[in-house]
Parts: sequence; C-alpha cells; structure tokens
Amino acid sequence: MFKKRLAQNFGANLFAQFANVLLQLASVPLFLSFWSKDRYGAWLLLSAIPAYLSLGDAGFALSSANEVSMAVAEGNRVRALRSLHTAWGFLCGVSIVLTALAVGAFYAVPWNQWLRFANVAPREVQWTIFLFSLYTIGGILIGAFGIIYRAVYRFARFNVLSTSGSLAQFVATAIALALTRSMICIAGVMLLTRLLLLWVYVVDSRKVSPDLKLGLAGFSFDELRRSWRPSVMFMANTLGNALYIQGLTLLVGASLGAAAVVTFNTTRTLTRVIVQFDIMIRQSVWPEFSYLFGSGDMERARALNKLIFEISAAASVALAAVIFLAAPWIIPVWTHHAVHANSLLVAILLSSAMLNGLWSVTSGLLMGTNQHEGLTFRYLIAASVAIIAGTGTVQFLGLDGIALSMVLCEVILVPYTILKNCDLMRQPVKEFLLDAMQLRAIREVTGVYCNRWLVKVG
Repeated sequence: MFKKRLAQNFGANLFAQFANVLLQLASVPLFLSFWSKDRYGAWLLLSAIPAYLSLGDAGFALSSANEVSMAVAEGNRVRALRSLHTAWGFLCGVSIVLTALAVGAFYAVPWNQWLRFANVAPREVQWTIFLFSLYTIGGILIGAFGIIYRAVYRFARFNVLSTSGSLAQFVATAIALALTRSMICIAGVMLLTRLLLLWVYVVDSRKVSPDLKLGLAGFSFDELRRSWRPSVMFMANTLGNALYIQGLTLLVGASLGAAAVVTFNTTRTLTRVIVQFDIMIRQSVWPEFSYLFGSGDMERARALNKLIFEISAAASVALAAVIFLAAPWIIPVWTHHAVHANSLLVAILLSSAMLNGLWSVTSGLLMGTNQHEGLTFRYLIAASVAIIAGTGTVQFLGLDGIALSMVLCEVILVPYTILKNCDLMRQPVKEFLLDAMQLRAIREVTGVYCNRWLVKVG
C-alpha cells in the first residue's frame, strides 16, 4: 500500500509539475502575442501585489493537514475532526476579514498614484488588483480541502483536480486574451475558474470522505492555541516565498523598469524548472512522512529521506546542464525575440536552482511532521537578506546582482536542512553525505528491481 500511494503521489505530482512548467513556459509567448512587453510587465507587477494576501492563511491548512494525517494514521478520529474543524473555522474567518480589506482597499488605496504605468488605465489598475485579491482568497479556502484529501490517503486525487483546474484556467485565459485586451476581463476569468474549482472540491470531497467533512462542530479554541506555533511557522515560509519571488520581482520593477521584469522573470522561470522538479518530489513524499511518523515507521522514513535527496541532487545537475546549453535557443523563440539569453544570468540562476534542490526536497520531512520551525525562520531571514543584497547590488550589477542575491539565500539554507534531517533520522552527517555522493540509495533500489526482473525473466 505504501509503494502504491507513493507511486500515485509521484504520478499526480509529475502531472502537476509538468503542467505547471508547461503553463509557465506557454504564458510568456501567449501574453506577448497580444500585449507589449511593458504591458505584460505591468500585469506581472499587478498580480504580485495581492499575492501577499495568501499570508492570511497563517499556515493553518498545511499544519492541520499534517496533524489530521498523523491522527488518522494513529486511529484517533476525535483528534482528526477537532484539528480539521478548527482549521476550517479559522480559514473562513480570515477569508471574511481579507475580503472586507480588499473592498476597503479598492475604495481607499490610491493605487493610481503609487503605480503609474504608461499603457495601463487607472481603472484597470484598481480593478485588476481587487479581482486578484479575491482570486487569492479563493485559494485560501481551497487549501482547506487539501486537508481532507491528505487525511484519507487521496492527496493524489486532490493534485489531479488542482492541476486540471489550472489547465482549464489557462485555456479560459487564452480565449479571453484573444477576445479582449482588458486586464479586468482576464483577471475576472481567472477568478471565475477558481470559484468553479472550489465548487468541484465541495462536491467531490463529500464522495471521497463521507465521514471526514469540513464543519465547525469540532472547533476548539484550545486546539487553535495549540496549533498556532507550527501554523505561524508555515506562514513564515509563505512570507519567505513572497519576499523571495514576488519581492525580487517588485525590486526589479522599481529599480530597472517593467521591461526588465519580463527579462528577469522569463530567465528565472526557465532555470527554476529544476526547482519545480524538486517540488514535485517533495510534494510526493510529504504526506508519506506524516503517515510514517504517525505510525512510528522510522526505518522506512529514513530510507525514503535518503533516496529523495540523492534523486534531487543527481537530477538537478543533469537538468542544469541541459538548460544552460538550450537557453540561447529557447529564450528567444519562447518570447518571440522580445528577450535574449544572457549566459551569465542563466548560469547564476541555475546555480541558485541547484542549491535550492539540496535543501528544498528534504524539507518535506520537516514540514510533513510539523518540525519546520527552524527552517522557516531561517528562510524568512535568508529571503530578507536576499532583498537587502539585491537592493545594494542592482544599481551596479543590474539583473546579475539580483540573481547573486538568490544564490546567497540558498547558501544560507543548505547546511541547516541537511544537519536537521540527519538529526531527526539519527544518522551521522558525514555518512549521509558520503552515501549521497555514491548514490547508495539509488543503487540499492535499482539493484533490487534489477534482481526482481532477472528472477522473473529467468
């Protein structure tokens, strides 16, 4: 059952990451086919601002997903329902507050004075930010359904539905772009598809889990207080992502202009195909670490942790080599020659992506067991350091300075994650690294399957 779930998780996440990479790669030429480079850069900046509302989740969806999954693995249904209903009550309350803030900001915040785009009407700025705000709030509610799917060992199904929703959103966006150039209409179409996906989860979750449903009957203020610390640490991780990704995007736009945002985001998106691969692995094993720790199966958890680290490291190096050689051809064709490859920028961003793989994939162990406090705190600090370093170097080094600040962020995080993983798995760091350099776990798994095949053939 463990191998079957792992295979399903991997397959669903492979589909999700493949679709994610495909959509990221396809979105650039799609928008540049209808909009100018400056208008597309303005769109990227406008969509980055409301993304910070996702912090309103406060990490409760992820923290509760771990708690409910471990409770189900232990056979404690009362604890599972208490954690689930407490998270749902909190997320509903937060969504109501954020919606009220979005409405207030629509009327009170002078977006038109703060953001002056030459080819974007003031009304478009105001409405686009508002619709993206509602879009982000919808994502917070969707996260609550992921708790149910994980707890009943159907997280692969949740990922497939989520990915299908993203593909449907892209198709709807493409149709809307062909029919209108209005940012308001495009943002409205994206919001509508997200609301439809939310309705699908409401219907499907009742079929998948008739006994474990969202509600408020088990809501507990004691559980809310108890869950606050690990949840806030997940929020710190989300804030770190916002600083690291959207923050650097806003820094590029403020320092070098909207056109530079397109160049930077395009190159970063291509190089972070490596990161998407690592995320695919992490998301596949994250639920399994919750189940394994809940049932006390440390031996299997240790073997799984070693295997994913080696796969990530080996794949990152191979992907980096392919991307570096292909970038001079891919980027111009991909952007209709609006952006040309800068070899130095590509190399620096690839270094950042490879370093990310060394710590990101094994963070699934820490996050899947709610032992991520140290990592997320350091990630927040590292992301802040990257913003400061980027601010200090962008005037002298341009986009290369921003890229170097990303490398600095990753370097700060790599040692801690490896040390923490080895401590939890009770394995010496030197032994762990030597095994990884020799790809011992990969060779062991490969040897087992080769022997089975030979026995079957023989």
